[in-house]
Amino acid sequence: MFRFLLCLFLLSPFFISAQDRVGKTRTEIKKQLDSWKTENRSLSPVITDAATTTILTIKDPANGMVKFIYTFNKSKLCTSEKTVVTNDSVRTNLLNMVLEQSVHEWKKINGNQYISKFSDKLMIEIPAKPTDHSFTIYKADWTKEVYDMLNRK
Repeated sequence: MFRFLLCLFLLSPFFISAQDRVGKTRTEIKKQLDSWKTENRSLSPVITDAATTTILTIKDPANGMVKFIYTFNKSKLCTSEKTVVTNDSVRTNLLNMVLEQSVHEWKKINGNQYISKFSDKLMIEIPAKPTDHSFTIYKADWTKEVYDMLNRK
């Protein structure tokens, strides 16, 4: 239990700022990840770059493997950040850290989706498949009318 809490403590600044990486450039994100990697070598972070993604993999002794997958568009802007973990309890804890940040005013719209305030144009999606222990923060390109439809309960 202590190891789990220690790991969450070490990772919390990373998760709190996670929702702010969507919309940033690949260069900005890479710089943030490199800095975080230097400060957190005990978690054995590995950064992998591919054509449209950058992946940060952490070998967390308490929680297993944690991956952050950043996807970029042709303009090299981050359009999504996917967090992949080994079980639901870790996913729930990490998702709650993101949702507790009031800056985006997250609102649950159904069993597996949250939306931010309109001006931020962000959506969080949790896969319906029970074996998929992940969640993704997307940059949405919705109009006010679409947002209002999503925001109705």
